[in-house]
Amino acid sequence: MKKGITPLVSTILLLGFAIGLGTLVMSWGAVKDFSCKEVELGIVTLEERKEICLTPSSIEAVVENNGPTHIDRLKIVLLTQDAVLTEEMTEGIAPGSFKKVSFPLSGLEVTQILKIRVIPSSGEEDCISKRVELERLRNCQ
Repeated sequence: MKKGITPLVSTILLLGFAIGLGTLVMSWGAVKDFSCKEVELGIVTLEERKEICLTPSSIEAVVENNGPTHIDRLKIVLLTQDAVLTEEMTEGIAPGSFKKVSFPLSGLEVTQILKIRVIPSSGEEDCISKRVELERLRNCQ
């Protein structure tokens, strides 16, 4: 009778360990996904005009955090005729706050920009689904 109980106990322990490990992995994935669910990034609009524009050396924007979660950093991705360029702003934006940001163009000609994507990040995760995309920017006055 002892020989039959030992494999049964070890099988139950092994199943319990596998279920516990699976639950831990699934809950970790859910927490990571939750960090972006509350993120809401916007470009401020004044008089029906988005507050984002081009200078000869940078992109200037006024962004707002419309969600209840702190935005830790912003990443701007520029699609140009020749390349994809990425710049990162490491200053955070508190919930309900506005922030004026400037992204250097690093010698890029303004006429080469085809599309701009601003991606918020919460924690270590880039919130791609919460990005703001623009295809045409006005010149700053």
